[in-house]
Amino acid sequence: MGRVMSQEGHKHMDLTRYTKFPKYVKIQRHKQTLNQRLKTPASIHHFSHTLEKNVATNVVSFLSKYKPEDKTQKKARLQALAEAKAEGKEIAQKKPYFAKFGVKHVTTLIEKKQAKLVIIAADVDPIEVVLHLPALCRKQGIPYAIINGKAVLGQITHMSTCTCLAITDVREEEKREFDSLVQAISGFMEGVNVHQEGRNILGAKSQAVIDGVAARLAREQANRREL
Repeated sequence: MGRVMSQEGHKHMDLTRYTKFPKYVKIQRHKQTLNQRLKTPASIHHFSHTLEKNVATNVVSFLSKYKPEDKTQKKARLQALAEAKAEGKEIAQKKPYFAKFGVKHVTTLIEKKQAKLVIIAADVDPIEVVLHLPALCRKQGIPYAIINGKAVLGQITHMSTCTCLAITDVREEEKREFDSLVQAISGFMEGVNVHQEGRNILGAKSQAVIDGVAARLAREQANRREL
């Protein structure tokens, strides 16, 4: 690479092919290529249909109002309760309105039909962790959405990443906004064919070989006709 850079007239060459990318970038690109080349089942291909950007933005904005309490808030609440109990006072605790997270917890909420909305991350690895959630939501009649970004859901739950979220109850003053959001999500998901399989897309070299074989067969058939 240094020799190429030292030559005159080649200072502005595109050296992308000479760049040494990190290992995780190579793995991401290889995985993306394999997903394009191989024919994926319908349950996996369904995760490629993520929410539109404007709807996803509204979903994240709404979920931000239902962030679970972090460690500092939880410590302060428990400390206040302990002090009140020691003094013999009673503190009226408000009903918590938090988003529930975690695959096992969300799965249980869906099975008991306690979840009113389920948000699933599309970039979970391995995907088998959340593969059952869309089918389970459809079986229980619970609206769900697939959003591209486990890190975005992680910000809501005070974690680096999060696989899925569930809303079990909303505040009275936000029910109209929630119903409008569920309607937008349901309208988008109704247009998605959940039974469609992922089609394999051949690479340039493989497509060129197939095109060459087809051209050769066409020439042979043309020669036979002339004879």
